[in-house]
Amino acid sequence: MVCVRLNPVKRIGEVSSVRMSEQDAIALTRSLLRFATVNPPGRERDCARHAGALLEQWGFRVEYHEYAEARTSVIARAGGSPSKAPLCLTGHLDVVPLGARAWTRDPFAGETDGDRLYGRGSSDMKAGVAAMLLAAKSLAKKISGTPGIVLVLTAAEEGGCIGSYHLAQTRLLGSAGAMIVGEPTRTIRTSATRARSSSTPGSAARRRMARCRSSG
Repeated sequence: MVCVRLNPVKRIGEVSSVRMSEQDAIALTRSLLRFATVNPPGRERDCARHAGALLEQWGFRVEYHEYAEARTSVIARAGGSPSKAPLCLTGHLDVVPLGARAWTRDPFAGETDGDRLYGRGSSDMKAGVAAMLLAAKSLAKKISGTPGIVLVLTAAEEGGCIGSYHLAQTRLLGSAGAMIVGEPTRTIRTSATRARSSSTPGSAARRRMARCRSSG
């Protein structure tokens, strides 16, 4: 069983469409949890399109990349300056398997109980993705003429960062002046300047994503 603490709990409402109550972080997290993106097999396409539709609605320029059928990553930009690279917000859309123990709650319903929200991926990392989406929304109309923001939401992070590895082979990433990764860290802020060297494809992808620079 996985849950995140809601502090405070504001408004809980059913999410019926992309025009949900966009300012409600709980509702947005619940909407993302309802997409079953367990990896394997992943199948992030519907979740990616949902996030992309929101970003387009908020004024972002959105592109998609699929390295395999339904394995979809999202790249979205707003603002931008030729003299400085943007801030990159990044996370992943896939989640780990449900595990051997039976769940006492529906892992894809986004159920709440008091100040807790339950669901597979609630912590790692759909709550983080929701937070980045809403941060991007709040800044979208304030960053004209600035270096801007780029959101990179990847498929297939679990099991080796294969989605970001394939994304790094394209020309979609561009460069970034700084990066914020929304992985859960027990509320401890961590920083890094480069990834540890390794010859594995996943680690190569992490190095490239840490620089947020295309190989082309």
